[in-house]
Amino acid sequence: MNGQEHYHGWDCFDKMVELYGINEAMSFCKLNAFKYLYRCNTKAGDEDLSKALMYLEKYFELKSLRDAQST
Repeated sequence: MNGQEHYHGWDCFDKMVELYGINEAMSFCKLNAFKYLYRCNTKAGDEDLSKALMYLEKYFELKSLRDAQST
């Protein structure tokens, strides 16, 4: 999501965390990963798997950030 022209230079996840909090952003990532895994065999195959992986990686990045902030 970062660096895509339609985001006009801002990070969508940073804005999501700012507006809704880190836990909600983590839930968003898990649910989007689920969506892409669920449909991968009937829609975009490897592209959907790649997107699912990106959302799971972002989930764990946010989790690490949250855990570091709570210590």
